[in-house]
Amino acid sequence: MTESLNDTGYGHSGLHRLFESKHFKMRPYGDPANDQYKALKTFLQRYLTPASFKTYWAFLCALEPYVKNAINPIVIKSAALKSGFDGNKINVKRIMSFNETFVRLSDEKAEEMIGLVTTVLAPYFRDNQWIPETLYPELFPTESGFGFTLSTQTGIPLNDRATNRQRFLVDNSEQWQAILAGRKLAIEIAEEEKERKRLIKEAADAAKPTKTRSCSQLGCNCHIDITTNSIQKLNERTWKKCKGKRCSTWVCPTHFTELEAHESFCPRCT
Repeated sequence: MTESLNDTGYGHSGLHRLFESKHFKMRPYGDPANDQYKALKTFLQRYLTPASFKTYWAFLCALEPYVKNAINPIVIKSAALKSGFDGNKINVKRIMSFNETFVRLSDEKAEEMIGLVTTVLAPYFRDNQWIPETLYPELFPTESGFGFTLSTQTGIPLNDRATNRQRFLVDNSEQWQAILAGRKLAIEIAEEEKERKRLIKEAADAAKPTKTRSCSQLGCNCHIDITTNSIQKLNERTWKKCKGKRCSTWVCPTHFTELEAHESFCPRCT
């Protein structure tokens, strides 16, 4: 379901952005020059009223050049590569990587599954144009739980329905809804943790003094708060400053000895 070029490509999202741009206007355009549009025009003229046809056809003619810009060969090729189509070959590993169960397999099991796809499932699909659910129990007689069991389903079997109907039934099954709920919960937990860390950082930043003095000794991370005059005077009592006039060297109690060495060659102390 996730390997469709419509899902992996940016063509439709690009088309939406073009629709929203100020350049998309319903000005007159000539009919697009290809057989598909000619057939579409004939179809619409047959089933729409003249007024509705005029409106819809004007929109489609205005749309056509934007479609060419949004869904171009480069965009289609990029979507195909993401979906697992490398030129005239299919990258089975890339397609299978969309499946969460496959991602969790060991390297040995993953290679075994890829081999099964290329040697059994792919030829079966070429010969029959589809792969029924009943084939999996035959290939894996000791395994269980393939796909979804839609216990409430009645009428036509799932595999005999149209693809969009199959997708609808699976998307609305209890098992799939439970999986989606689990994923949503995991995302919410991750977002909550991210927000918690952000609040902790904000609180830590807020607790920091707005104005500080750092120790001049290289590699020392000590600092004192000098935000106000009273706090500055109180904190400076525990530190020492170079005796040199206008020398800005200050050191914490740990580096008083280094300050004496500094004063011996400080040019402002002479």
